[in-house]
Amino acid sequence: IEGPFDSDLWERTLNHVVETAAGPTLADEDRIVGRKVATVAVAHDRSRAHVVFSGHRADGKAQAVVVESMRGVEGIRPWLEAHRDEILFVTGQERGAQESQLLADWRDDPMFVIPVTPCGGQNLTAALGTARDLLRTGMVRHNPQPVLDVPAATAVTKELGGGNVINLGKSPGDASPVQAWAIGLHMLSRPAQKAAAV
Repeated sequence: IEGPFDSDLWERTLNHVVETAAGPTLADEDRIVGRKVATVAVAHDRSRAHVVFSGHRADGKAQAVVVESMRGVEGIRPWLEAHRDEILFVTGQERGAQESQLLADWRDDPMFVIPVTPCGGQNLTAALGTARDLLRTGMVRHNPQPVLDVPAATAVTKELGGGNVINLGKSPGDASPVQAWAIGLHMLSRPAQKAAAV
């Protein structure tokens, strides 16, 4: 099975765990600094929901990591609200995904104070391309995370509007984290999207 990304590039851009007296941890330079784009993804069968944080490191490279993975969707909003000071804006697939209605509801709810900027149209179809470009140029990093590494190696893609997206229904297992990984990196690279959200 060939996933959406070149396996050599995926491995080459991986952050490595450092062994310390306190136990395994990431090096300080392998952390996102500043506020993050929070991408919400929900499994095709709604069994799990995930949040991917995308941002920049001190060295200027982009980084995206799965920061939360939970059963069902009920806990996603409270989790985001508890971390709102870290979040620049919330994104996810605008239409045709399990998280799409959640994003629409939050955007229309005055009690949800985090800006919501869904990813749709040309942004959606460009997201995988952006992620592939960043991997090829070495300008993105990611942590070792089975929830992300497995679909990065096995997810199935489909053509949509001149680009590719992850086919969540045809992919083995839950491939939504890798779709969110690509969306988050793309939206992070869109200054107009960020400006509209703040």
